[in-house]
Amino acid sequence: MFDQTCTFLLMTIGFIVWLFLTIFYLFEMKKAYVSKENISKKASISIWFMELVHTMLVAGSSFFGFWLIQIDTKISILLGMILIIIGLILMLGGMKEFGSIKKLSGLDNSKLVTTGIYKYSRNPQYLGWFITLFGISFLGHSILSFLLTFLFIVIIHFRIIKLEEPYLSRIFGNEYELYKKSTSRYFSISKKQDYC
Repeated sequence: MFDQTCTFLLMTIGFIVWLFLTIFYLFEMKKAYVSKENISKKASISIWFMELVHTMLVAGSSFFGFWLIQIDTKISILLGMILIIIGLILMLGGMKEFGSIKKLSGLDNSKLVTTGIYKYSRNPQYLGWFITLFGISFLGHSILSFLLTFLFIVIIHFRIIKLEEPYLSRIFGNEYELYKKSTSRYFSISKKQDYC
């Protein structure tokens, strides 16, 4: 079994890799969005790895118990499992609507997806991912897990989504603007659904 120092070193290396992948993806994405092109395969692959490494960091800090919060174990396990299930349902619902790995990866922007879970959220995959990460954090009740999850949410919200929305407006024009007005960024069931 790893000792605490070795585990912390692995977590630090993982964080550096995640940071590098995140910066690379943001530059590639911005370049593609400014040129009105689909994102490159390199950028698409980097976001998959970025999310994988980040999930491993959150899970690792939860599993190894970095900076524990005093929460009743039964409550943290129950709450963690509920959040993970809800998050996975939202993510998988969003993935299902895309219908192909090319669309899911941003390599095919031929059609705006507004059906299924996308009637209620413009970003159900991110929302589901956020909820899943909070669930993992609750399972291990680790402050570090919560901090890594919060950092991920801030980067996704302020860097990625804020870049994606103007890009989607340029690609899909009025169709996306109507969709944006009728559908909440994260989740709502009360907005009017007349964008088609």
